[in-house]
Amino acid sequence: MSVFVESPWPSIAMAIVVLLVAYALYVNDRNVKRLFILLGVAAAILVGGLLLDYCIETDREKINNVLHLVAAELVNDNLEGVKRYIAPDADYTKGLAEDGMKLARLNSITIRGVQIDFNNATTNPTATVGFRGVFYVTPRFASDFGDRDFVQRMNFEAVFEKIQGQWYATDDFSYDPSIPGLRTKN
Repeated sequence: MSVFVESPWPSIAMAIVVLLVAYALYVNDRNVKRLFILLGVAAAILVGGLLLDYCIETDREKINNVLHLVAAELVNDNLEGVKRYIAPDADYTKGLAEDGMKLARLNSITIRGVQIDFNNATTNPTATVGFRGVFYVTPRFASDFGDRDFVQRMNFEAVFEKIQGQWYATDDFSYDPSIPGLRTKN
């Protein structure tokens, strides 16, 4: 069932198959009534599938939304907004966000290539999320970066935890390349 809410393509493919069958039957016996019935079935499959995909927000979509909401809060320079999406017990991640926001102002963030693997065997379900981030940065003071704007590209792998229906970033993450000036986890 989840295949129908993750993507609209299965519904589109099924509607196309029904349309092809309708065309083949119409060419074979010129039965207009059967043609219109099958056209209605194809339309119902397409509309139903698209409506199902639109109305149901999957965990994959929720995690993707969290990533983009965190990016928006970082660009808005809102530390409290960022902390809303970090797990309550993830003090290291909260400290890293605070330290990073002291060092630099993020002008723009682009997130691409999101890959999500779920683990429902844990007490709170978790998901390992891999993605590429491109950050357009203005340093807050002269440092190892100099005093000019720069672009930082990083690959992330982070574990998200589902607590009471909401996904949160945890302290379990890695990124490459590392950023000079930010503290590292001991």
